[in-house]
Amino acid sequence: MEEKYVVWHIQGGLGKNIAATALISDVKKKYSDRKLIMVVSWPDVFLNHPDVDKVYTLGNIPHFYETYIENKDVLVFMHEPYNQTGHITKQKHLLENWCDLLNIKFNNQQPFIPVNYAQNKLVMQWVRDKPILLLQTTGGPAQPIPNNPSPPNPYAWARDMPIEIAQSIVSKYSSQYHIIQISRHDGYGLDGVERLSTPLTNMELFSLIAASQKRILIDSAPQHAAAAFGLK
Repeated sequence: MEEKYVVWHIQGGLGKNIAATALISDVKKKYSDRKLIMVVSWPDVFLNHPDVDKVYTLGNIPHFYETYIENKDVLVFMHEPYNQTGHITKQKHLLENWCDLLNIKFNNQQPFIPVNYAQNKLVMQWVRDKPILLLQTTGGPAQPIPNNPSPPNPYAWARDMPIEIAQSIVSKYSSQYHIIQISRHDGYGLDGVERLSTPLTNMELFSLIAASQKRILIDSAPQHAAAAFGLK
């Protein structure tokens, strides 16, 4: 019997890709007679998922049309949930809009990031003398200065936590926790913290989130990842 497929195309940021993992099992159940093929911008989020049959990176899909589309029994989901009325008017959760597009039921599903044995061992690199409070102070890419080709502005007023608030958090909790600050390389530093400003792999970031006891996060990617591990 010829194989049948569901192709789910997801573009956008890391947080959006992590959020999509909440619906993979439901998509697989809904279309149980089909193989689930993911075409995504952050493939490592999906690689270990038991319900995913194949993962492709956006822009790196050689022979994809011939393999999955041409003369094949295929369903393609290439919608943008952010453009749905329910999301724009803030009447529905992102995932509920996605459920509408995928023709599955919304049940307040949570993200799910399975990790293998080697990835799980990454948590051990974050052992410190005190419990970890993870403090994210910057979000998004570096911000260019208008009409200025010189280095970007190290503070993005729309995306970053004000430094006085961040430092007050450190002052309040540093006696109880080992505080790890994650920020862009061009972001500001704080006194009394362990600062991580060099890029982490996604699995290193996930392991840090999993190892933390408290989290103060301002960006969707680590927030969705925390949800994937059942953490606040």
